[in-house]
Amino acid sequence: MAQHHNMAELERAWTGIAGRLRAYFVCRAGPTDADDLLQDCFLRAMGSWNGFAGRGRCEGWLWRIAVRTAADAYRRRPRGTAPWPDGFDPPAPPADADALAADAGRDGPGATADAVWAAVGRLDPPQREVMALRFAAGLSYAEIADALDVPVGTVRSRLHRAIATVRDRMRSPDDGP
Repeated sequence: MAQHHNMAELERAWTGIAGRLRAYFVCRAGPTDADDLLQDCFLRAMGSWNGFAGRGRCEGWLWRIAVRTAADAYRRRPRGTAPWPDGFDPPAPPADADALAADAGRDGPGATADAVWAAVGRLDPPQREVMALRFAAGLSYAEIADALDVPVGTVRSRLHRAIATVRDRMRSPDDGP
């Protein structure tokens, strides 16, 4: 009976964050692969549920699995493949995207989203990760820290550097890798 109750806890937690997990996977891998990654994440969670069962926050544990699932998929992709596939329809840009675009001398909503997410796609993996968790999944700094198993200060630092890098790359989009 306790096992059944535990599975109900997993189902409740999953139902509560599945939409945000999918948004995160869309940001990390594109819409084509997002559903497969979401399913893989759920299967991993079910497979390791007995090892977790009540140790800490279930949502944080699920986010850690999601981050590992996305990282594994990223490592498996062929070298030289763009972080996002051609035709990728990115999520809404960060809240300060208009300010980033204006600062870079660009305007127009389409140009803003495209420019921001193109610059995000060229970030190093730890910075791209915090951008995806913060702006695509909507996680708080504390939730990101929990998902990545790093201090909140590290999350703030990575996010600050990522935003600064995006701003710089939008000013000169042809510079950098």
